[in-house]
Order: sequence, then C-alpha cells, then structure tokens
Amino acid sequence: MTAEITTAVEAARATLHAEIDRQLDVLIARFDPVRALPSGTPIFKDPSDADCLDPRNKTGLNLTPEGVEILFRLLDKGAGYNSAGRKMSITQTAVRNRKGDWNAAGGVKRKKRFIPYLDTTA
Repeated sequence: MTAEITTAVEAARATLHAEIDRQLDVLIARFDPVRALPSGTPIFKDPSDADCLDPRNKTGLNLTPEGVEILFRLLDKGAGYNSAGRKMSITQTAVRNRKGDWNAAGGVKRKKRFIPYLDTTA
C-alpha cells in the first residue's frame, strides 16, 4: 500500500511540475518573446515608418512581395486604409484591395512571410 501511495504522489508531482513549467513558459513568452522562441526561428518585426518607405517594397507603382508583407503586418496591427496608405505611400484604394488578399490569406492568423532585409533570426 505504501508503494501505491508513493507512486501516486510522484505522479502528482510530475503533473504539477509540468503545469508550472507551462505557466512559466507563458510568462516568459509574454515578457521576452525572443527568448521563448526555439533557436533559429525567424522573428517577424513590426515595420517602422522607415521600413514602410524602403524602396525595395515597390517596383514602379506596384508592391513587391516584401511590400505586400509589410502592408499585411500593418493590417495585422489594426491599421486603417488611410494610415497604412500614408505609411506605404500608396492609395487607400490599393490598401483596400490588398486587405481583401490579407483576409483571404487568413487575416491576423495568416502565415507570415520572412523578409530578409527586415526580419532577423533568433
């Protein structure tokens, strides 16, 4: 009987340790998201105003795939047509049309695209 109690206590200890570790990982991710990522995982940066105006975002009047990703990241953060358009130096109509693509890609839950000149790896 003592062995059964000891086994039950050890099982409870393992369960509690796992739960505490999970909760601490959540806290670490909240306060230090870079540290919480596995090594080599890309860090998707929120674009600054300078990033939005980078000449590599456009070819003539059209956005490059990287420019589209930067616009999508602005939309991820809740930017409206006007603010996103001003930041990217494109029309509100262009933003509205790309927002349809953003929604089709899954909106905020879409898979982000790595931008070599903007993003880093952990």
